[in-house]
Amino acid sequence: MYFRANSAIKDAVPGARDRESGELIERLRRENGRLREELARAEADRARVERERTRLEREHARLKDELEAARRAGTRQAAPFSKRTPTRRPRRPGRKPSAYPLRARTADRSGGVGRRRALAGNVSTATVLPVMSKNSTE
Repeated sequence: MYFRANSAIKDAVPGARDRESGELIERLRRENGRLREELARAEADRARVERERTRLEREHARLKDELEAARRAGTRQAAPFSKRTPTRRPRRPGRKPSAYPLRARTADRSGGVGRRRALAGNVSTATVLPVMSKNSTE
C-alpha cells in the first residue's frame, strides 16, 4: 500500500521521476566506482597470494629434494650408489709414499725390518763437545 501511494505522489508531482531517476543513476555510479575499487583491491590481493603460493611451492619442492638427499646420504654411503658428483681426480687408495719418512733398514743392521741410509764404515775423527746443563745460558 505504501508503494502505491508513493508512486501516486510521484505521478502527481511533475519532474519527480526525473529527479529521482537522476539520483538513482548517481547513486549507482558511486556504487559502481566503489565496486571497481574493491575489485582492483581483490585482484591485487589475489595476485599477491598467487605469488606467495608459487614461492611456497618452489620452497616446498626444494626442501623435499633436500630431505630426500639427506635420507639417501644417511642410508647409502657406498661409492657406486652415491648421488653426489664424483671428484675429477680422485686420490689413489692406501698410504702415500710420504707416510714413510725413514727408508727401510737392511736386515743385517739394527735388528731388522726396513731400510735406511747405510751407516758410515770407519770413524776417523772424534770431537769432544762440552756438556751444557739445563740452567746454563752459555
